[in-house]
Formats: sequence, structure tokens, C-alpha cells
Amino acid sequence: MDNLAEETGPDFGGTRIQLVSPEEAPLSSIAFPPSGVVGSVSSGSVTHEVQLNSPMGSGPELPKQVVPAPHAPPAPVLPPRSLLEYFAFRDGGHTIAKAVQKCLPVVLQSDQADGRLIGAWMLTEISHWDVDQERLVFLTEHTLIIAKYDLIQMSLLEYRRIPLQIVDKMLFGSLRYPEKTMFEDRNQIGLRLTWNSNVPIPFAQRWNPFSEVSYVTLTSHNAVPIARGAVAPPAVSMAASSGTAEEDVMNWCRVEDFRAKVLDAVRAEVESHNGAFHYEETDILIENYAGIASRIFNVAQLGFFKSRGRVSF
Repeated sequence: MDNLAEETGPDFGGTRIQLVSPEEAPLSSIAFPPSGVVGSVSSGSVTHEVQLNSPMGSGPELPKQVVPAPHAPPAPVLPPRSLLEYFAFRDGGHTIAKAVQKCLPVVLQSDQADGRLIGAWMLTEISHWDVDQERLVFLTEHTLIIAKYDLIQMSLLEYRRIPLQIVDKMLFGSLRYPEKTMFEDRNQIGLRLTWNSNVPIPFAQRWNPFSEVSYVTLTSHNAVPIARGAVAPPAVSMAASSGTAEEDVMNWCRVEDFRAKVLDAVRAEVESHNGAFHYEETDILIENYAGIASRIFNVAQLGFFKSRGRVSF
């Protein structure tokens, strides 16, 4: 049998075609995108990023070292979701400011009766039955006004006025329960204003949850511990703020800021009427020994206008 002659490919005029696998393809044989487009080139198991600055036809540039992008600025700190459940804080303080503006023409009587408005706060009032309730508190030169305001319907429900000249005692300190109680301490700071402190409260009045007693106990709004660290408000009161800055909101809800203003106002008013006034920083006793109803009420925060799933009240 004749030996087969070596097969030769077609004649291309001296030009040879060579087929290679993608892994063996040289860098110069890779088609690059147009100039100015960032692409990637694989060399074995390593991928290099390249920036094509040269026009098409001038050849690719050598792979450049990837420079990490500068760190983006931190995202703004948003209020916790639990804070936004309160209607008072859903729009950065606009709701509280609108409530104040709607209440002022109603709760203030005259310049002679009330004097200058010192400030307004959104605080928590603790009743003598240890029930927490959200309250708007207005302080003028002559009067302390405590209002219950519906933050959903935006309507004033009720309010009461306390002339500062009758206040004869003020306590500021930790809120605590009696020693023989089934509840743990609140771990809160509070303030109590008392009038007729020398007259003991009758037993029937003390144990009637709907009776009026001769003192008022206030503490910071329940949302303050949630927002602590999320916002850092400056030391200003609502009277000096436009009510549009979120950083001002929590300052309107702290009893510590309210204390300084009400202490000065009470002292000045009592002294102008030649009255006696005593201020003391000490623990404030909340006389609740086994009030299961008040504890359920406070844990569920039924005294606050907030969203509760599909129901809001």
C-alpha cells in the first residue's frame, strides 16, 4: 500500500491559521470595549480590571491596580421603628408643634392671668393610682397647664390649670415604689409639685382613681429611652424652637429640661406673693402596692396615642 501523502491545508499565500483554546489566548488577541469603558481581563485564575483610555486600534493598556473607592458617608440615623409608633414623633415634631398652636388660644386666658409663655413640653403624667398618661404641659409665668390632647384627631380633650402661687413644695428625683410592693422600681427620674402639702389627703380621696389630689407627678415621655442615642437635641425649649427640627423634639419630652424652667417660675411666683416654698432633690414615692390594673395599663401604654398594629388609639 502506498504511503499516504501528508495532507496540507489550503494555500493562504503564506499565512497560517492557528486555533488555540481560550485559556491559551494571548492578551493582545482579546477584543476590548470602546475607549473609556472599564472591563476585566482573565489571566489564568486571576481577573484584572483595566481602564481603557486609548482609542480603538491603539491597543490595550496594561492592567492597572484596582484602587478601592473611598468610603461613602454614613447613612443618616433614622428613628427606631418603635419610636415612630407614637403619633407625636411621626413627622419630626410637626405634630407636637401643631398641637401646641391649637391649644394656646384655648388654654391661655389673658396676659394678666397667665403672663408670658415660658415653654411647652410633651411629658408623662403619673396619676396617684400609678397610671401613665401622655400630656401636653404649658408653663407660663403664673400658671401650669396640663392638657390631654388627641394626637390622632388633633383635638383638645381636657385640661386643668394650676396657679403657681399655691405650690409650696417641689420634689425632683428617682421614682420608687414602697418597700412592700410586688413591682420593681421604674428606673425613671420624676418631678412632683405639691400644694397644701401640710394637709393630709383623705383615705377615700387617695383610693379613688377618679379623684383630684393636691399634687401632680411628671416624668419624661415614654419615647425618650427609645430615642436616646438616635438624636442629640440642643438645650432649647419649644417656646424658642420653630418645631420643625427633629433634633428639638426629644428635648421637649425630657423632664430634666422642664425642671429648671418650672423651678425658676414657681420660686419667682411664690416669692412675689410672700409665700413659702420648699425644693428638695430626693426619691419620689409612688404608692402602688399591688395595682395589677395600672401595671397592665402602663405595660400596654394605653395612655399614649400610638399605632397598635391595625388599630390606633
